[in-house]
Amino acid sequence: MKYNILGTFVFASFLAIVLVGCNGGNKKNTGISKKELDKILIDANKLQVAYDTQRVVSFIRLNQWNMKQTNSGIWYEILDTDNGPQIQKGDLVAITYRVNLLDGSFCYSSDSSGPKIFKVSRGGVESGLEEGILLLRGGDSARFIMPQYRAHHLLGDGDKIPPLSTIIYQLRVVEVASVKPAE
Repeated sequence: MKYNILGTFVFASFLAIVLVGCNGGNKKNTGISKKELDKILIDANKLQVAYDTQRVVSFIRLNQWNMKQTNSGIWYEILDTDNGPQIQKGDLVAITYRVNLLDGSFCYSSDSSGPKIFKVSRGGVESGLEEGILLLRGGDSARFIMPQYRAHHLLGDGDKIPPLSTIIYQLRVVEVASVKPAE
């Protein structure tokens, strides 16, 4: 079924591009309008999001995880809490982590690459991780399920995460440093 939805999306996109491109230098518009193309692409995107959501919900139920969903589509579960500082935008955070695909395939972990260190809300990591980390405190451990549109989008990461992949982050916040701007 994954390939049917993905195939439909690719076919609809290809067809729309061909129809728009076939107009060439003709003055008379015989192809698809921009408005129609936008509608086709929006409908294909909605179909993909609905399919991804269905897969994640089934996965969560199968594993009996107690997860909540944010408004943007990130699924999260805080596994252990600590009394560390609440993470804020601009903080420097270090996490240990493991990343898998929804099918269980291993992608990355801090065991081989060391802790991931990043400044919150400054980019450089998945947008889902940027959002999810703000739900945590120093010392907390959690799991996040990030649909492709909050992870690596249409293209994947060019290495171990394929295109259109939903990923699972299991992490622990090992350090939080508040970085105050100079006064």
